[in-house]
Order: sequence, then structure tokens, then C-alpha cells
Amino acid sequence: TRHGSLSAEVGNSMFQDLNIDAASLNLYFMGDTVLIANASAKSDNEFIRLSGKILDFDTMAIDHIQSSLKGQFISSLEPFSISYHQGNTKIGPATFKVNEGSLETTLELQDWLINSGELQMVNIDLNGIGELVGKNFPISGSAFAEFTATTISDQFSFNGSFQIRDGIWEGMKFDDLLFTSTVKGEHITIEEMQLRKG
Repeated sequence: TRHGSLSAEVGNSMFQDLNIDAASLNLYFMGDTVLIANASAKSDNEFIRLSGKILDFDTMAIDHIQSSLKGQFISSLEPFSISYHQGNTKIGPATFKVNEGSLETTLELQDWLINSGELQMVNIDLNGIGELVGKNFPISGSAFAEFTATTISDQFSFNGSFQIRDGIWEGMKFDDLLFTSTVKGEHITIEEMQLRKG
């Protein structure tokens, strides 16, 4: 049986191209459970911190995660888990606050291909997401979306709707853009697409 603890602190160091002002880690080992009392890092005005536990060395149960990266604030609203076993990865269900919006997801991957998944977005700023991932999207606005996806007998299926409010697309302002579609294997069906101005 493994028991013990590990505490570490680092200050004014480099990780790849990132200057880390301060970082700390507090772990407690209790048999097949590793309690993450605190894991945090800070660089200028950016930070990330989380707490939770690792169970049986294949599941991470995250009690809380919070970050401010590239001016975007993200925080989990409830505990969630990430597990990996023999090529199967499960995430969630998880709910996050993203700036003034929210994101909910449940995802299962087999060898990193989607087995099943659900995603719901409410009032997600596309410019903010672009800043976070380092991409300039051709469209801006507040995104609302609801998707489901599955893979059965090697056939991928997708059903969902995507809406953008108060947006700009290639310099054109609009009030509302709605896109609804389904995918079954190689067949794509656009069920609805509308753009409203004024």
C-alpha cells in the first residue's frame, strides 16, 4: 500500500516558451488514490488551478478547475471525471462557465475517434474562443449550439444546430444565423439555414 505526500513549488522559470511566475503542487498518496489538493500555475495575468483526485491510475476526478488564459475565463461548475482504459476515453458529463456563457459536454472516444458525444453551448463569444486557440475565425458573434454524435458499426452520425447572434460575417453585420444539419456516413443533409438582418 502506497502512502505519503508530495509538495513542490517553482518560481520564475520557463516551460517551453512560457515564463511561469509561480507554480505549486500538493499531492497525497493513499493506496490507489492520489489526492490532488492543489495544482496551480501563474504567468503574468494568466493562471490555471485545479483540485481533485486520481483513482486507480486510470481516472481523474476533477473537483474544480479554473483558468484565465488569453483573457478568457473558464471555470468548471460541478465536479467531473476523465477516464482512460484500453483505448477508451470518457469525459464528463462536464459543465463549464466560459466568460459570460456556458458549455456542457459528455464525450466517449475509442482510439481517439468519437464513439458518442453531446455538446451544448450557450452564449459563447467566438472572438474569445479564437483568442484562446490562436485562430481568427471568419465569423464573430455569440454562439448557441446543440450537437449529438455517435459511431455505430464504423458509421458516423451527427445531428445538431448552430446559431450565432449579433454577428459579423466577412464584414457583413447580421442579427441571427441559424444552421441545422444531420450527417449519416457519407450523407450530409442541411435541414435549415437562415440569415436574418434587422
